[in-house]
Amino acid sequence: MPEVNLKSALSYWPDPIRDFGGALVAALAMKEKSALIVTFDRRFSVGLKKLGNRRLNGHTMMQ
Repeated sequence: MPEVNLKSALSYWPDPIRDFGGALVAALAMKEKSALIVTFDRRFSVGLKKLGNRRLNGHTMMQ
């Protein structure tokens, strides 16, 4: 199981990612080269976009 960089997660929380669990997901995804985040949470998606990493654009699945 991959390890999460806690220092990175704390730097993402609470801005730009408001939820600590989301910050952990983002930190793990930033570490993994093949990561793709798909979410229903629009705020989380916006926070991911603010991180500036194109592969973590937070594909939002909204109707």
